[in-house]
This record gives sequence, structure tokens and C-alpha cells, in this order.
Amino acid sequence: MMAVQIQFRRGAGSAWASANTVLAEGEVGINTTTSQFKIGDGTTAWNSLSYAPISGTVANIDDITNVTITSAASGDLLKWNGSAWVNAAGYALLASPTFTGTVTAAALTVSGNLTVSGTTTSINTETLTVDDNIIILNNNVTGSPTENAGIEVERGTSTNVVLRWNETSDKWELTTDGSTYANIATESYAASLTPATLNDIGDVTITSASADQLLKWNGSAWVNATIALTPTWEDGNNILANASFG
Repeated sequence: MMAVQIQFRRGAGSAWASANTVLAEGEVGINTTTSQFKIGDGTTAWNSLSYAPISGTVANIDDITNVTITSAASGDLLKWNGSAWVNAAGYALLASPTFTGTVTAAALTVSGNLTVSGTTTSINTETLTVDDNIIILNNNVTGSPTENAGIEVERGTSTNVVLRWNETSDKWELTTDGSTYANIATESYAASLTPATLNDIGDVTITSASADQLLKWNGSAWVNATIALTPTWEDGNNILANASFG
């Protein structure tokens, strides 16, 4: 008696996926890549059919074609890496999430500590409320300080103004034109200054001052001059000439 051999339709997984064949009702198709099979219903294409379960055999999750498990540890979760589901530490995913790109939310509340690592952190907000009473600048300095630090005010089309600590001179200073800085007078700084003299005033010009001289306005500046304080007969005549008697 001649032996009878029955073969089902078969092919590699990539071939089935490319052809996307519609199996006839009850027709069996075998994926030779994964040793799994599907049973047709006469209308559903291959890619939309589910593989038939194998009685008595429970496949591992790693047997699924788009899952790659590497040294799974307790607490791991599955994470999509762009091409496959891979195992990743669950605590790291839940306790220290990493975001890339843009996260948009109407309101975000974070309970607990939030650490943001990067070179630039931009906050676009109309109102910023900070409970801490001291804001630390240059927080990453560990050795001898070399960088100035301060607060700059954006003024649009006008020159920005800056309040800063000058690390070279060890003084607080400010600028109103963006380039020229003036020291902010502290008590100790003011005490160290030499007091100004009368001649330092802009509209005063002192030339070889002599004893008993007075300041007299010459039409453009206050200048030192010798003025006779004892009236003369000429002074008396001038006074009488300009006097008015009622």
C-alpha cells in the first residue's frame, strides 16, 4: 500500500507577511520561521489572523517575534524601544522617568522631589512663585570662584540692565547701559572713599584760593574771589543813590 503524505501550506514568516494571503475556511498555513500556524476563515487576510494555540504548550513571552528579553530581573517591565518590546528596570521607569521631546499639559503637579539635568532649563511663565528664601547661582562651583553672577532684566528694544556680583573686584555692581558698571555703595565701601572737595562740583572752579575769599557767580560758574567786607564811601554813595524813601 502506497504511503500518503499530507502537507499544509507553509512558508517563512516574512513571505506570509508580504503575500498577506487569505486562507480558505479551515485551511491551515504554517509559519516555518516560528513553527506556528493559522487557520483561515475564507475572508481574513494572513496578517490579521491570530496564530492558533498549541494544545498542552504555553509559549513564553520571549517567543513572540517582537519581544526580546535579556537577563530579566525581578520588577522589570516591558518597554517599546522603537523596534521591539524589551525588558527594562521597572523602578527606573516609574521612579525616575525620562522624557524626551516636548511634554504638553494644561497643569502638571509633581509631589516629591524633581531633578532636571541638562545644560538649559527654560521656564515660560507669567508668574513664578518660589518658597525658598535664598536662590543659589553658580551652584556647580567647587573650587576658586571665577564667574560673575547676577540678575539680568530683559527690556526689549532698550538696553538690558544687570545687577551682578563681580568676582574679580569682590563687589556688587550694576549697569544701566549694558557695558559700564558702577559699584553699589555699601557702608564699608563708602567709608573707604575719599570725600569730594568743593572744586569737584561741576559748576565750581577754584583757582589758587586765598584766605578769606568767597564764592562769587561769574555768569557761568562759582569762582573764588576776594570781596571787601568793609564798606567804602563809594559803597555808601551807591546805597544812598539806590535808596527809596517813602
